[in-house]
Amino acid sequence: MFRSYIAIAYCALLLNVVPLQAQRAVTSDTLDVQLYNPDCLKVPADVFVVVNGDDSHLIHNDTSAKCHWTFVDHERHFHAGEVFTLRLVGARSDCKKGEAGRDEKNRDIVRVVFKDYKYIPAHDVVITPSPLPPALSASYIRTLPRSDCKETGVIKDGGATAYDVRFNSEATVSEKLLVQVDVPNDAPLSFLVNDRAVIAHADKGGHKRLGRKAIAAAVRSQRLRLIPNVYDLDQKKLNAAGVRSFDLTVK
Repeated sequence: MFRSYIAIAYCALLLNVVPLQAQRAVTSDTLDVQLYNPDCLKVPADVFVVVNGDDSHLIHNDTSAKCHWTFVDHERHFHAGEVFTLRLVGARSDCKKGEAGRDEKNRDIVRVVFKDYKYIPAHDVVITPSPLPPALSASYIRTLPRSDCKETGVIKDGGATAYDVRFNSEATVSEKLLVQVDVPNDAPLSFLVNDRAVIAHADKGGHKRLGRKAIAAAVRSQRLRLIPNVYDLDQKKLNAAGVRSFDLTVK
Protein backbone atom coordinates (compact mmCIF):
# COMPACT_ATOMS: atom_id res chain seq x y z
CA MET A 1 0.00 0.00 0.00
CA PHE A 2 2.81 2.40 0.90
CA ARG A 3 4.51 1.72 -2.45
CA SER A 4 1.25 2.48 -4.23
CA TYR A 5 1.11 5.89 -2.58
CA ILE A 6 4.70 6.54 -3.67
CA ALA A 7 3.89 5.54 -7.26
CA ILE A 8 0.84 7.81 -7.34
CA ALA A 9 2.83 10.71 -5.93
CA TYR A 10 5.60 10.15 -8.49
CA CYS A 11 3.10 10.15 -11.37
CA ALA A 12 1.55 13.36 -10.11
CA LEU A 13 5.01 14.93 -9.98
CA LEU A 14 5.66 13.94 -13.59
CA LEU A 15 2.36 15.43 -14.70
CA ASN A 16 3.33 18.73 -13.10
CA VAL A 17 6.88 18.75 -14.49
CA VAL A 18 6.11 17.94 -18.13
CA PRO A 19 4.08 21.11 -18.82
CA LEU A 20 6.85 23.18 -17.27
CA GLN A 21 9.37 21.59 -19.60
CA ALA A 22 7.09 22.23 -22.59
CA GLN A 23 6.94 25.90 -21.68
CA ARG A 24 10.71 26.25 -21.93
CA ALA A 25 12.29 29.64 -22.36
CA VAL A 26 13.73 30.04 -25.85
CA THR A 27 15.89 32.80 -27.26
CA SER A 28 16.79 32.67 -30.94
CA ASP A 29 17.86 34.89 -33.83
CA THR A 30 15.29 33.09 -36.00
CA LEU A 31 11.57 33.86 -36.11
CA ASP A 32 9.19 31.56 -37.97
CA VAL A 33 5.87 33.19 -38.97
CA GLN A 34 2.88 31.36 -40.42
CA LEU A 35 -0.56 32.52 -41.54
CA TYR A 36 -3.25 29.85 -41.76
CA ASN A 37 -6.09 31.14 -43.91
CA PRO A 38 -6.74 31.49 -47.65
CA ASP A 39 -6.67 35.26 -47.10
CA CYS A 40 -2.90 35.04 -46.60
CA LEU A 41 -2.55 34.73 -50.38
CA LYS A 42 -3.55 38.40 -50.60
CA VAL A 43 -0.50 39.44 -48.56
CA PRO A 44 2.11 41.33 -50.66
CA ALA A 45 5.78 40.44 -50.77
CA ASP A 46 6.77 43.08 -48.21
CA VAL A 47 6.10 41.86 -44.67
CA PHE A 48 7.14 43.75 -41.54
CA VAL A 49 7.17 42.33 -38.03
CA VAL A 50 6.51 44.59 -35.02
CA VAL A 51 7.92 43.20 -31.78
CA ASN A 52 6.39 44.24 -28.44
CA GLY A 53 4.74 47.29 -30.00
CA ASP A 54 8.02 48.90 -31.10
CA ASP A 55 6.98 50.23 -34.50
CA SER A 56 10.27 52.10 -34.93
CA HIS A 57 12.42 48.93 -35.19
CA LEU A 58 10.83 46.65 -37.76
CA ILE A 59 11.94 43.27 -38.99
CA HIS A 60 11.57 43.19 -42.78
CA ASN A 61 11.14 40.38 -45.28
CA ASP A 62 10.69 41.07 -49.01
CA THR A 63 10.82 37.53 -50.39
CA SER A 64 8.15 36.19 -52.72
CA ALA A 65 7.01 33.63 -50.13
CA LYS A 66 3.34 33.42 -49.24
CA CYS A 67 1.82 32.52 -45.87
CA HIS A 68 5.11 31.33 -44.33
CA TRP A 69 8.20 33.45 -43.64
CA THR A 70 11.47 33.02 -41.79
CA PHE A 71 13.10 36.10 -40.32
CA VAL A 72 16.73 35.98 -39.21
CA ASP A 73 18.17 38.92 -37.29
CA HIS A 74 21.68 38.43 -35.92
CA GLU A 75 21.66 41.85 -34.20
CA ARG A 76 18.83 40.99 -31.86
CA HIS A 77 17.21 37.87 -30.47
CA PHE A 78 13.59 36.85 -30.38
CA HIS A 79 12.10 35.43 -27.21
CA ALA A 80 9.21 33.03 -26.69
CA GLY A 81 6.50 35.00 -24.92
CA GLU A 82 7.13 38.26 -26.77
CA VAL A 83 4.16 39.80 -28.59
CA PHE A 84 4.29 40.00 -32.40
CA THR A 85 2.10 41.62 -35.02
CA LEU A 86 2.49 41.88 -38.80
CA ARG A 87 2.37 45.00 -40.94
CA LEU A 88 1.36 43.77 -44.37
CA VAL A 89 1.42 46.99 -46.44
CA GLY A 90 -2.29 47.63 -46.77
CA ALA A 91 -3.36 45.08 -44.18
CA ARG A 92 -2.55 44.18 -40.59
CA SER A 93 -2.65 41.13 -38.36
CA ASP A 94 -3.81 40.95 -34.76
CA CYS A 95 -1.27 40.30 -32.01
CA LYS A 96 0.11 36.91 -31.11
CA LYS A 97 2.62 35.67 -28.55
CA GLY A 98 5.65 33.77 -29.80
CA GLU A 99 6.14 30.15 -28.79
CA ALA A 100 9.17 27.91 -28.51
CA GLY A 101 9.81 25.72 -31.54
CA ARG A 102 12.48 23.87 -33.50
CA ASP A 103 13.46 24.01 -37.16
CA GLU A 104 14.27 21.11 -39.48
CA LYS A 105 17.78 20.92 -38.01
CA ASN A 106 16.38 20.73 -34.47
CA ARG A 107 17.63 24.21 -33.61
CA ASP A 108 15.70 26.46 -31.24
CA ILE A 109 13.50 29.04 -32.95
CA VAL A 110 10.61 31.29 -31.96
CA ARG A 111 7.41 30.50 -33.84
CA VAL A 112 4.32 32.69 -34.32
CA VAL A 113 1.21 31.14 -35.85
CA PHE A 114 -1.80 33.24 -36.88
CA LYS A 115 -4.54 30.64 -37.28
CA ASP A 116 -7.47 32.98 -37.87
CA TYR A 117 -5.97 35.75 -39.99
CA LYS A 118 -8.57 37.61 -42.02
CA TYR A 119 -7.74 40.19 -44.66
CA ILE A 120 -9.17 43.63 -43.87
CA PRO A 121 -7.96 46.70 -45.80
CA ALA A 122 -5.78 49.04 -43.77
CA HIS A 123 -4.56 52.59 -44.31
CA ASP A 124 -1.66 54.74 -43.15
CA VAL A 125 -2.93 57.65 -41.04
CA VAL A 126 -0.81 60.80 -40.75
CA ILE A 127 -1.64 62.90 -37.68
CA THR A 128 -0.36 66.48 -37.74
CA PRO A 129 -1.05 69.30 -35.24
CA SER A 130 -1.74 72.55 -37.03
CA PRO A 131 0.32 74.28 -35.82
CA LEU A 132 2.23 72.68 -32.94
CA PRO A 133 2.24 75.13 -30.00
CA PRO A 134 5.43 75.01 -27.89
CA ALA A 135 3.45 73.87 -24.85
CA LEU A 136 1.44 71.15 -26.62
CA SER A 137 2.20 67.58 -25.66
CA ALA A 138 0.38 65.03 -27.80
CA SER A 139 0.80 61.39 -28.73
CA TYR A 140 -1.02 58.57 -30.43
CA ILE A 141 -1.82 55.28 -28.74
CA ARG A 142 -2.77 52.27 -30.78
CA THR A 143 -4.12 49.02 -29.35
CA LEU A 144 -4.68 45.84 -31.30
CA PRO A 145 -7.11 43.03 -30.45
CA ARG A 146 -6.40 39.50 -29.22
CA SER A 147 -3.57 40.44 -26.88
CA ASP A 148 -2.16 43.17 -24.68
CA CYS A 149 -0.56 44.85 -27.69
CA LYS A 150 0.06 48.58 -27.72
CA GLU A 151 2.05 50.96 -29.89
CA THR A 152 2.73 54.59 -29.06
CA GLY A 153 4.28 57.53 -30.86
CA VAL A 154 4.94 61.18 -30.08
CA ILE A 155 3.21 63.67 -32.37
CA LYS A 156 5.82 66.29 -33.25
CA ASP A 157 5.69 69.39 -35.43
CA GLY A 158 6.05 67.31 -38.59
CA GLY A 159 3.33 64.92 -37.47
CA ALA A 160 3.34 61.18 -36.87
CA THR A 161 2.26 58.26 -39.01
CA ALA A 162 0.41 55.20 -37.74
CA TYR A 163 0.86 52.52 -40.39
CA ASP A 164 -1.67 49.97 -41.63
CA VAL A 165 -4.64 51.05 -39.49
CA ARG A 166 -7.92 49.20 -39.83
CA PHE A 167 -11.18 51.10 -39.42
CA ASN A 168 -13.78 49.96 -36.94
CA SER A 169 -16.73 49.75 -39.30
CA GLU A 170 -14.89 47.26 -41.54
CA ALA A 171 -15.87 43.78 -40.30
CA THR A 172 -15.65 43.50 -36.51
CA VAL A 173 -12.29 45.15 -35.93
CA SER A 174 -11.68 46.26 -32.36
CA GLU A 175 -8.47 48.10 -33.18
CA LYS A 176 -8.20 51.56 -31.65
CA LEU A 177 -6.10 54.54 -32.71
CA LEU A 178 -6.31 57.29 -30.12
CA VAL A 179 -4.87 60.79 -30.13
CA GLN A 180 -4.12 61.89 -26.60
CA VAL A 181 -3.52 65.51 -25.65
CA ASP A 182 -1.96 66.38 -22.31
CA VAL A 183 -3.83 69.15 -20.52
CA PRO A 184 -2.04 71.24 -17.88
CA ASN A 185 -3.34 70.50 -14.36
CA ASP A 186 -6.02 68.21 -15.72
CA ALA A 187 -6.58 64.71 -17.06
CA PRO A 188 -5.51 64.07 -20.69
CA LEU A 189 -8.11 64.38 -23.43
CA SER A 190 -8.24 61.67 -26.09
CA PHE A 191 -10.37 60.82 -29.09
CA LEU A 192 -10.64 57.83 -31.40
CA VAL A 193 -9.27 58.51 -34.88
CA ASN A 194 -10.20 55.36 -36.82
CA ASP A 195 -13.88 56.14 -36.50
CA ARG A 196 -16.08 57.02 -39.48
CA ALA A 197 -17.68 59.83 -37.50
CA VAL A 198 -14.28 61.45 -37.06
CA ILE A 199 -12.53 60.85 -40.33
CA ALA A 200 -15.43 60.74 -42.78
CA HIS A 201 -14.55 61.78 -46.36
CA ALA A 202 -10.90 61.00 -45.66
CA ASP A 203 -11.17 57.31 -44.85
CA LYS A 204 -10.67 56.17 -48.45
CA GLY A 205 -7.66 58.36 -49.06
CA GLY A 206 -7.88 62.03 -48.36
CA HIS A 207 -7.45 64.82 -45.87
CA LYS A 208 -9.55 66.21 -43.04
CA ARG A 209 -8.89 69.00 -40.56
CA LEU A 210 -10.40 68.74 -37.10
CA GLY A 211 -10.73 72.02 -35.23
CA ARG A 212 -11.58 72.40 -31.54
CA LYS A 213 -15.32 72.11 -32.10
CA ALA A 214 -14.98 68.99 -34.23
CA ILE A 215 -12.63 67.34 -31.73
CA ALA A 216 -14.96 68.18 -28.84
CA ALA A 217 -17.90 66.79 -30.81
CA ALA A 218 -15.94 63.59 -31.53
CA VAL A 219 -15.11 63.15 -27.87
CA ARG A 220 -18.75 63.61 -26.92
CA SER A 221 -20.06 61.19 -29.56
CA GLN A 222 -17.59 58.50 -28.52
CA ARG A 223 -18.55 58.50 -24.88
CA LEU A 224 -21.04 55.92 -23.72
CA ARG A 225 -23.27 58.41 -21.96
CA LEU A 226 -24.07 62.07 -22.40
CA ILE A 227 -22.40 64.25 -19.78
CA PRO A 228 -23.95 67.71 -19.32
CA ASN A 229 -21.79 70.56 -20.65
CA VAL A 230 -19.15 68.12 -21.90
CA TYR A 231 -18.89 70.01 -25.19
CA ASP A 232 -17.95 73.29 -23.51
CA LEU A 233 -15.66 71.55 -21.01
CA ASP A 234 -13.78 69.74 -23.73
CA GLN A 235 -13.28 72.91 -25.73
CA LYS A 236 -11.89 74.59 -22.61
CA LYS A 237 -9.46 71.71 -22.10
CA LEU A 238 -8.33 71.91 -25.72
CA ASN A 239 -7.83 75.63 -25.36
CA ALA A 240 -5.81 75.10 -22.17
CA ALA A 241 -3.65 72.54 -23.97
CA GLY A 242 -3.00 74.95 -26.83
CA VAL A 243 -4.71 72.81 -29.46
CA ARG A 244 -5.99 74.64 -32.50
CA SER A 245 -6.60 71.72 -34.86
CA PHE A 246 -5.35 68.35 -36.07
CA ASP A 247 -4.88 67.40 -39.69
CA LEU A 248 -5.66 63.77 -40.50
CA THR A 249 -4.52 62.28 -43.81
CA VAL A 250 -5.45 58.76 -44.85
CA LYS A 251 -3.28 57.05 -47.46
